[in-house]
Amino acid sequence: LKTAYDLPLRLVGSEMCIRDRQLLEQSSAGDGPLLEAWSLLMACPREVQPRFNDLMRNHFPESEEVLNSPERMSTYPNRVLGWIRQDPVLSHACQNDDLS
Repeated sequence: LKTAYDLPLRLVGSEMCIRDRQLLEQSSAGDGPLLEAWSLLMACPREVQPRFNDLMRNHFPESEEVLNSPERMSTYPNRVLGWIRQDPVLSHACQNDDLS
């Protein structure tokens, strides 16, 4: 099983999500290396990984819809950041304020 540290950054985007059913299934359950990678990209410390995973699991249907849209690469990272900002714990713990 690979961890987020084993995944090259170029594989963390939506292209991999769409093509890799196993990662999507893990993500929908709130687990797996894809969520670890997104947590790292959003500068969330390991202590809040379970909360980040819950957040992403709760938004999975919306994530899947965005990731299957043509504008996925420009939309999805900011969508995840918006969800983080709405969470009182993650908004303070995660330090990624700029995705540009």
